[in-house]
Amino acid sequence: EAFAGCQSLTSIIFPQSVYLIDSEVFRYSPSIESIYIHNPNIMFAADAFAYCNSQLTVYYYGTQQQWNEISKHLTRCPRKVVCLVI
Repeated sequence: EAFAGCQSLTSIIFPQSVYLIDSEVFRYSPSIESIYIHNPNIMFAADAFAYCNSQLTVYYYGTQQQWNEISKHLTRCPRKVVCLVI
């Protein structure tokens, strides 16, 4: 729950060194609009984006195939996640 309850946080950059985005890390953080993920081998907990309401744009530095594999595990995602593979 690293960013839980952050009301004014709008953007997050995860560097290459981050390899896991854990459960409910963005819990009740409704202002997050964009996330930049520089590690193409990152893993997400199924409920990493639970309890957030706005649309989220993910800028993913990997391939579309890698993103498809990672994102299929996001089962509790109540918001619309748009991914731009870079």
